[in-house]
Parts: sequence; structure tokens; C-alpha cells
Amino acid sequence: MKSFDIADNVEHNWRDIRVVGEITSLNELAADKIHQLMRYMCKIFYSQPLRRFAHAFYLHNNYMELWIADRAGAYSSGEIDVSKSQKILVRASSSYMLMRDEDLGLDPVTNFDSDGRYFVTVPNSKESVEKIDVYPLPVARPETKVSRGNT
Repeated sequence: MKSFDIADNVEHNWRDIRVVGEITSLNELAADKIHQLMRYMCKIFYSQPLRRFAHAFYLHNNYMELWIADRAGAYSSGEIDVSKSQKILVRASSSYMLMRDEDLGLDPVTNFDSDGRYFVTVPNSKESVEKIDVYPLPVARPETKVSRGNT
């Protein structure tokens, strides 16, 4: 694992987020933090329209909760007391770092490069591939996670 020095003033792009995490030791209501997590998930789905699902975690004092959300809803592991089993915390965080793109809910067919171009990789022959550019913005993109379909 590498260590990266990231400046404090660098803004993130929701398109680049792979896993959402909320870590706090403040005496806030857990429900408020979970709602914040779900707002982050909505931003991910809006910024990554081809994303199938997304992972998230919430760590508060001695408790952790793991989440998977898709466009239909969110599913929780329930609260886990990490003070009783630190192995779960280590396994969960290392699993997030080692997951393949498909396991993180990213579309394995469509990719984007450092210039922000979206493309689909198509095998041309046994050894060569062709990148076909894809227009990055969907024709219709509702701001809600789930909406009525166009009829």
C-alpha cells in the first residue's frame, strides 16, 4: 500500500469516489450521520450515472456500520462493535482497498481517462483493442436516485 500526501485544499470530484466513509467521534445522532452518508450516495449516483451500486461505511466511537446502496435502496450490516473485534475493522477497510471495479459497482465496460473522456474498449483482434468515445452525459438524468421512467 502506498502513502499519498494530499493537500488540504484539493477538491474532490464525485466521479472519482469509489467508497464513501463517515468517521466521527462527536456526540451526534447516528441517524443524522447515516442520512449524510445517503446524501453522499445520491451524489455518487448522479455523478456516475453508470454506477450499479456503491459501498459506504460509518465509524462512530466504537461502532461501525457497513452499507451497500443501489438505486432502489440501501442495505446495512447493522452496528458492529469494533472494540470487541478489531479484526472486522481491518478486514472491512482492507477489503474496500482491494476490491475490483466490478465489486465496487463500477461499470466494467465503460471507462474514462485522465482527460475526462469516456470510452468503451472493444476488442479489435486477439491482441489489439479499440477505444470508442462515448458522450459522457446521459440524455436524461434526474436528480433523484429513483424516478419514474420516460414513457
